[in-house]
Amino acid sequence: RLRGTDLASQAIADELLEAAVLLGRDRAVRFMQIALNLANDRARRWGEIVVNGVVDADTIEAVRAALRTRRDHYVVTLQNIQQGARFIERYQARPVNEKFIGWLNRVTLQRERRP
Repeated sequence: RLRGTDLASQAIADELLEAAVLLGRDRAVRFMQIALNLANDRARRWGEIVVNGVVDADTIEAVRAALRTRRDHYVVTLQNIQQGARFIERYQARPVNEKFIGWLNRVTLQRERRP
């Protein structure tokens, strides 16, 4: 069971919660795990984790490492990109879903760069 204090990065946790509400817990966790693997600089900053939809000890440690190495903003951006892509898939698969275009307001890409 995931507790709010398990994830060291509030920004990553916020994106996880938002995606879980809109797309389901399993998909949200998979998006986070994929983002962590993409942001790890080819496993130079932290090891690859299994993308299985389960927030396990390796996933929690990867979030800590992302925060420690100041790559958490990349993880958040990658989570948002995946969420936006999923919305587009839904719109294309079922045009009636275009009425939910406002969901795209949930996809915000960071415009500021961290020092």
